Amino acid sequence: MARKREALVALQRAVRRMAEARRERSRYLAVREMVVGLQARARGLVARREHQRVVENREYREQLRREAMLREGERREVAACVVVRALRSVVVHRRFLRTRAAAVTLQAAWRGRQGRRELRARWKLMVSKYKLLQEVKTRLEEARASARPEDRLGARTHSAITYIFNIRDVAQLISAVKTLELSTRVSLHCCLQMAGEGDQRPVAELVSLLQRCNRSVPHMEVVSTTLDILLNLARVEETRAAVAGVAGLVADLLQVMLVYRDNGKDIFPKCCAVLQSLAGVPQIRASLNENSKKFQSFESLIVKKTKKKEDSKRRSSVNISAMPAPMTTSARKREPLRPLNSSRLNTTYTAAAGRRPSSSLAAGPPWSSGRGLPRFHEEPARAVASLMKEAGIPSTLS
Repeated sequence: MARKREALVALQRAVRRMAEARRERSRYLAVREMVVGLQARARGLVARREHQRVVENREYREQLRREAMLREGERREVAACVVVRALRSVVVHRRFLRTRAAAVTLQAAWRGRQGRRELRARWKLMVSKYKLLQEVKTRLEEARASARPEDRLGARTHSAITYIFNIRDVAQLISAVKTLELSTRVSLHCCLQMAGEGDQRPVAELVSLLQRCNRSVPHMEVVSTTLDILLNLARVEETRAAVAGVAGLVADLLQVMLVYRDNGKDIFPKCCAVLQSLAGVPQIRASLNENSKKFQSFESLIVKKTKKKEDSKRRSSVNISAMPAPMTTSARKREPLRPLNSSRLNTTYTAAAGRRPSSSLAAGPPWSSGRGLPRFHEEPARAVASLMKEAGIPSTLS
């Protein structure tokens, strides 16, 4: 009963709301119609009075006509301003386009003229280089035609390889190893000839030659040039395995480093460079790790001697500051930084003056500089430190 009662009450409320809405709607429409009628009557009355005034008052008509004409003039003036503004923008835009086209034409003409001038200069340079190359080619062909078979590089390399097995004279031995260094530095075929194409006797003979030399000046030159040959072969992918396959290579080079550590100016760094170039070969790397204590002792000893020299030099400069520098110091400053003497052949791949050499040496063939990297480090301390870093040997100084 309560639920039905609530439903009936809701229905009654909805019916009453609808009835009230209809009454309010009809009342609103009646009021709106009455207001619209009143507005229409009032506007009609005002319009009739205005019309009557216009009909009866001539001055008022003239005033209205003048106001209309004034409004029309203002409208036309505004329209004229808009038209003039649009025309001026069109004129300015066209003038800008003509100016830009003229500037582009001038730029194209100037750039074409400059390009033709540079092309003519480049062409003249290419012609001069081509003429020079033609002259070089002609001279090479003439030299090749007039050269005897025994004077060619391959024959000279073969005769030098043959000679190192039968040593008779130190002067001829120096000439032979220099010939081998030159041939292995400029020719891949000579490098392969040194490797022996499976026979490693030339390389092994060079390593044994290192052990047969003493610390005299001619023999030190032989050792230095022989290390250049081994470095040339170790920096070439095709012959690196032949150098690494020599029996007892690491032990022999360690003995050479020990003998020439203090006397040989560039022998010790070249030995480090050869071992560093071969550090990527597993057997050489294992041998280097086995002899890690020797390299660490080399490093500590060289560093100590270097520090002692620097301290001695510093003390001497403090104690004798008023005296002129000794001749040996100035001569040492004037001496060029070269891995070999000026009379030797290998003076091409030294480190540039004022540049800190990198720790990576074997970066390419011996006849290419390989990203500007040095052939070997001239300072013994840096040479052995680079070798230990490449071989993964921990340093005792860190």
